[in-house]
Amino acid sequence: MIHEAVRYLAKNHDLFSLRLPIGTSADAYEIAKDHSEKIDALLGIESERIEAELLERAQAIQPDGSVRTYSKALHGEAQTWVGLGAQIVQTPYSEIVEILKARPPVVGEHWVDVGAGYGRLGIVLGCLFEGVQYSGFELVPERLFEGRKVFEKLQLIGTTLFQQDLSLPSFQLPVADLYFIYDYGNLEAIEKSIADIRIAAQSRKITVVARGRASRDTIEQRHPWLATVVAPFHSKNFSIYYTT
Repeated sequence: MIHEAVRYLAKNHDLFSLRLPIGTSADAYEIAKDHSEKIDALLGIESERIEAELLERAQAIQPDGSVRTYSKALHGEAQTWVGLGAQIVQTPYSEIVEILKARPPVVGEHWVDVGAGYGRLGIVLGCLFEGVQYSGFELVPERLFEGRKVFEKLQLIGTTLFQQDLSLPSFQLPVADLYFIYDYGNLEAIEKSIADIRIAAQSRKITVVARGRASRDTIEQRHPWLATVVAPFHSKNFSIYYTT
């Protein structure tokens, strides 16, 4: 069982927020990654160990491989970014707090995480906002099971991680109120997910939060139905798009 003090901390914004010292010259992203690594350790998320083991397995199969090819050694045609490291394949906790402030969750909403990794969005959402359903979809079982373990430790309600290859033509994302995409997989997979989201947008207003260059550029350049109908919100690392 997770220590009660940790569960208490997880119910407060201060655990996940990050306040940079005034006048700091340090790289804000590096500070955010270090901050997130400390939170992972506090919550008992062994993402560093898991990513290191995935990389070791991939290198044993592909000694001359690279970050762009290691995934094929373990996961076939799917790009799972093995070798990037735990703090790069995930969004920093402090940035998730920024997203939740820019687009506050509403009780009764359903949020879908496309390429969820260890489910950080679900952790923050489940800890700070009751009554919001979270569904995360992740292909790599080691990441998925670790995220589920922490969800159970924190006794989060309405948060679920599913193992799924999002690029499969036979799969379609569920209808939701908000979709979060952070440069998972490859461009073809991102396009497939946005096509799924467009179907959902035919029946309700939706929000899409896109993090990373690939996701944002794909929406801006190829999906005017999402990028231009309602003025999006842009920050340094993420953009928020709305439909009418």
